[in-house]
Amino acid sequence: MLANTPRLFRLNSLKHRLLLLTSVLACMAIVLTTALDHARETRATDARQRIQAQALTSHIATLTAAGVAANDTGSLNRTLEAFDSFPHIQRLIVTDRQDQVLAAVSRTPRGTLAPDDRIQIGATHISQARDLRAPIGPIAPTGWVHLSLDAPPPPPVFTATTALLLGLMLIAATLAVAWVMRRPLEDLAHAEAVATALPASTLIPPPPAGVLRENQPLTEALQHAAERVRLAQHNLAASHARMRAITEAALDSIITIDANGCIVDFNPAAEICFGYRREDTLGHPVADLIIPPDMREAHSQGMAHYLATGEGPVLSRQIEVMAMRKNGDAFPAELAIVPIDLNGTPGFTAYLRDISERKRSEQALHAAKLLAEAANQAKSDFLANMSHEIRTPMNAIIGMTDLALETRLDDEQREYLTLSRDAADALLSLVNDLLDYTKIAAGKLDFERISFGLRDCIALSHRTLKDAAERKQLSFTYHVAPTVPDHLVGDPHRLRQVLINLIGNALKFTESGHITIHVGLTESGADSAELKFSVEDSGIGIAKDKQQLIFDAFSQADTSSTRRFGGTGLGLTICSQLIDSMQGRLWVDSEPGKGSTFHFTARFERATAPAAPITRPAETDLGSLRILVIAGNEASRSHLTGMIESWNMLCDTCASGAEALAGFSGDGPEVRYHAIVADTDLGDMSAFRFFEKLNAHGLAHPPIRLMTANAGQRGDAARCRSLGIQAYLSRPIEPSDLLDAILLAIGTDGIQPLITRHSLREQRRRLNVLLAEDNKVNQMLALRLLEKLGHVSHVVNNGLEALSACESTHFDVILMDVQMPEMGGFEATAKLREREAATGRYTPIIAMTAHAMPGDRERCLAAGMDDYVAKPVQPTSLAAALAAIVSGDQRVTHREAAAAVTSRPLSAFDQETLLANLGGDHELMTQLAALYLDDEIALRESLKTACNSGDLQAIHSAVHGLKGAIANFSADSAMAAASALESICRNGESDRLDHAITQFNTELDRFAEALRGVTA
Repeated sequence: MLANTPRLFRLNSLKHRLLLLTSVLACMAIVLTTALDHARETRATDARQRIQAQALTSHIATLTAAGVAANDTGSLNRTLEAFDSFPHIQRLIVTDRQDQVLAAVSRTPRGTLAPDDRIQIGATHISQARDLRAPIGPIAPTGWVHLSLDAPPPPPVFTATTALLLGLMLIAATLAVAWVMRRPLEDLAHAEAVATALPASTLIPPPPAGVLRENQPLTEALQHAAERVRLAQHNLAASHARMRAITEAALDSIITIDANGCIVDFNPAAEICFGYRREDTLGHPVADLIIPPDMREAHSQGMAHYLATGEGPVLSRQIEVMAMRKNGDAFPAELAIVPIDLNGTPGFTAYLRDISERKRSEQALHAAKLLAEAANQAKSDFLANMSHEIRTPMNAIIGMTDLALETRLDDEQREYLTLSRDAADALLSLVNDLLDYTKIAAGKLDFERISFGLRDCIALSHRTLKDAAERKQLSFTYHVAPTVPDHLVGDPHRLRQVLINLIGNALKFTESGHITIHVGLTESGADSAELKFSVEDSGIGIAKDKQQLIFDAFSQADTSSTRRFGGTGLGLTICSQLIDSMQGRLWVDSEPGKGSTFHFTARFERATAPAAPITRPAETDLGSLRILVIAGNEASRSHLTGMIESWNMLCDTCASGAEALAGFSGDGPEVRYHAIVADTDLGDMSAFRFFEKLNAHGLAHPPIRLMTANAGQRGDAARCRSLGIQAYLSRPIEPSDLLDAILLAIGTDGIQPLITRHSLREQRRRLNVLLAEDNKVNQMLALRLLEKLGHVSHVVNNGLEALSACESTHFDVILMDVQMPEMGGFEATAKLREREAATGRYTPIIAMTAHAMPGDRERCLAAGMDDYVAKPVQPTSLAAALAAIVSGDQRVTHREAAAAVTSRPLSAFDQETLLANLGGDHELMTQLAALYLDDEIALRESLKTACNSGDLQAIHSAVHGLKGAIANFSADSAMAAASALESICRNGESDRLDHAITQFNTELDRFAEALRGVTA
């Protein structure tokens, strides 16, 4: 239908729509305005008529006032008829006060007013009439005038003039809008022309002059868009040209195919690689030209899968495939395929590189690698053999030198032999360093993962070099922070190797001063811990610019130091590699002339529990044990035999593995040995090989197997476990270690951990002990006893400090004095047990009391203590209590002094008993005496103050403090006086107090005088 509409009246033109809209709006506006004006005029006319009617009514009332007053109806009618000239009067009535009609007129059909007696007040004649009433009389109404006016007809809304005016205004508005919209429509027409020209041509029509402000942004945007399109087309053309040039110049073959697998592009490199000309390949299936026949099916399936699913396992990846040249030769190629769009259809571009030459190079490199590995293995085997060959005579030299040093020698001979031993040790250390370095270079440096005690490892390192430090008169100490865990999993041998190397360097470059080892905790986790080790010395120091150089192989900070101090420059390199393997790092802080501090960190796993102690047989008759010693080296054989025979054991020896095996495979009865101690080198074979052959014999009663070695090698522990070797000890071998290893191995039942020097140290592990004691003399004595027992001690002065220390550090055991200031031992124990009930941890507590009274055991148990020792604390009592903690046997036993105070003659000071308790340590006895004399004044002043106050509780506390100080000296008389005074205070016997105090002071004077004799 729209197609038949004349073009002029079609509304698909914006111009026509705007004109029509403008005309409609103008017409509506004119009509609305006219209607509003008409309504307003009608309301104004009505208002004027109402005012006129009111005035007329009032005027008639005035004219008829006299007639109403006289009741002259005739006069009234004449007066009313006189208003005939008013055309809109419908009726006019005059009434008295009672609304009785006196005169009335109404309009006749002829349009005149005439009397009408029929008119009734309130009657309605014309629906459009307007009724008015006015009173007659100036003061009180004597009557009323009733006037009814008809409503005049409203004037017509539209007239011919109005219609003409409306038409003219409509035409004018339409023309005005058409003129105003001409420019915007021209701008839009230009924009349409620009938009139409954008895709097809870069020739853009220029914008018309005088563009309106509103259309300016659109015009500018279109011009900018046109410019961008032009530049984009230019860049696209340049990009196509550039890509074509790259494709043409590319060294790799670039081949593009369509969805049907036909070639659409084939660059020159592909022509060279495959032997085809480009024009010969276009439009041909790629599979027929360059894909080997056995791979074409896979190619077709891959294409079909991608077109069906949009997925391809080989797309956008580098893969190696076989390709085929024109002559049919197949060759290896590296291929990458990317999907592309070819004018709306899928396509693929393949980048292919001939890797035939690379494959040949890889094969050559692989062959060279195998050859190099074989050469490296030969070198490693040579070094291992040379190490073995060097260590064998070195072991003989060291062993024979040790044996010679144990004989009677004069000073000159001892000096010569000591120098020989030191030189042999240095040479052996050098051989070990070189072997480790070659292992590092070959990537064969392995690590053990065994449980060990950190503090034992550090103590062993300290003990190894302690004599060297003492010879140079250096202060050599170590400190392990209480927060550092002791039970770890790692390689203690490698850790000790690093420590000994760093300490050895410190000894080498320090002439005076000190060397200190610090160990702290840097990071703690549930399963692992990172520790920081520092080796500090006061030696020559290292210049800042040389500090990194020292970690390079075969390098030292100063070449003159090599001539002066010796060394290969491998030590720190090996340490750095070992520390890297322990997930740590090594660095140094140093200043020339002020010393150096080498720091390193290492990460260890936490042991789930301390190594379970291996219990030796409760009773072993050493004389009944028969041991076979096998060693190819005479010195090693003699050394082992000497130690075993010194324990009255039966000992047989063999100089080779074959000799020992012959003894087990003879026709005679089998000789039953309780244990075999085999050195690593048996002359004709290794100990491992010997035990392999021994296992093959299938002995009815296989003996315990122990193995000794010059230095532990990586992997030895695993081989020992696989061959059933129960113990493995590396030199230097302590007699106690060998004895414990033999007895513990014999005492094992079933599968047990490998016995090593570390497990022996762990069995005799040192405890982390908290000592809560307020008396300085008792502190010194307990600390010295604990040190001699090999334990680590931390001191607090009262129960409050003990509780605070237990919050930050876990202790293996607490030695708790019963009576201390601020908080005593019983109260501190109760609070600690209450805290442990919430945390689940448990710390054994051993009470120390000077009471030694019946009922002390029950008080200890009630307070939650595990054991107690009586003062004076004797080494045997303390060692037994701590041993019970280690073994788990924590039953409370009453450990009293060797004899009761009342059972021996009273004396001021029993020096012999004290020395026996101190293990004959005269120096410690002198120190204890001096310490007591230093504190005596304060202690006795406290007693004096308490006595002056008369407070029995204060006196009891002061006496107990003095009693604790003198209890360690076996001062029987002073102890008896103190006990008596304590009893008086407890029982409240004030009448006996003065005499007891005097007696106690007298005994204290005697005791102090005796101590002064010791310190003189």
